[in-house]
Amino acid sequence: MSSRAALVVAVVDLSSRWQTLDLNTAMDHLIVFLNAHLALNAENQVAVLATSASQTHYIYPKTRTVPSAAERVSMPEACNHLQAIIKEGISNIAEQGVSSARTRLAPALSKALCYCNKHTRTQQQGDTSIAKVDTARVFVLSTSQEASDEHVPAMNAAFAAKKQGVLVDVCSLGVRNSLLEQTADLTGGRHRLVNDTSDLLQHLLCTFTGDATTRASLQDGGTKTVNYQATCHCHGKSVSQGLVCSVCLSIFCQPKVACPACRTVFAKLKKTKKKAGKRAVEKGSNASSKKASRAGSPRA
Repeated sequence: MSSRAALVVAVVDLSSRWQTLDLNTAMDHLIVFLNAHLALNAENQVAVLATSASQTHYIYPKTRTVPSAAERVSMPEACNHLQAIIKEGISNIAEQGVSSARTRLAPALSKALCYCNKHTRTQQQGDTSIAKVDTARVFVLSTSQEASDEHVPAMNAAFAAKKQGVLVDVCSLGVRNSLLEQTADLTGGRHRLVNDTSDLLQHLLCTFTGDATTRASLQDGGTKTVNYQATCHCHGKSVSQGLVCSVCLSIFCQPKVACPACRTVFAKLKKTKKKAGKRAVEKGSNASSKKASRAGSPRA
């Protein structure tokens, strides 16, 4: 493993599918994965965010300042502290009720990237109140399918992560999320589909523990095929051909007068429709005049 300090920001997707999954087992496996990352280097850092249909919750750590030498605890105490805070935070959100099958993953990715950027840029700024790391990556534990209205913000987050040099790893439980798979492929991360919650820990430790430097020396046993087929904004269906908004890059399967995502009016389409209507009126008037001339002409 690399000797450089690394940060892992875990994003937990709390959709209504957790009602059919074993949430406690999945959280135990996630905590073991985060503790393994902390055990690799004394300067490694972790953060946990949970996203629901309404908002993104910041769970761990509760304080963002660097602990002093007197405040630092041993590794077993730190692991127990991590486990207690994450379980308490996840259970509090679960008790509030998760009714939606789709969550807002794009805002959660944006917050995770902001956290990574804040902790990596401090090395140049010299801010001693924030924990400093050399590298950062994002891990997403997904349980929901992609939403058509999140395609543009999620792609913006993916390109921002690629420019920042942040890997985005995705582990989907039971349901594939092609949007997150594209994000992982664009940023150089890994994506896995786990059908059984009891097998989650094996995939976490074998696939997502290593950093970018370590992964270059290991063989990835996962699939390399990524579905880059676009999803239309109007119906949420995969399309091989479609129309693209020139402003927000939303994709549609049918022509639109205005973009429902950014409200941009398509002038050419509007003029074309006006011209078509004008031609129809002209054709109608010409047809009526011809009928009138025929009716007024004398018969032989």
